[in-house]
Amino acid sequence: MHEMFKEMLTGGHPNSLGRKVAVVELVLADRGRLGELYDCY
Repeated sequence: MHEMFKEMLTGGHPNSLGRKVAVVELVLADRGRLGELYDCY
């Protein structure tokens, strides 16, 4: 099961995007998850 991007992008400081670099790496590795990332916004 994929880790949810929403969970990866929350937490930390209020101006933080969490684990944004990891999310970008996942999308670059699997372009099929790009829609899932867009759904977060």
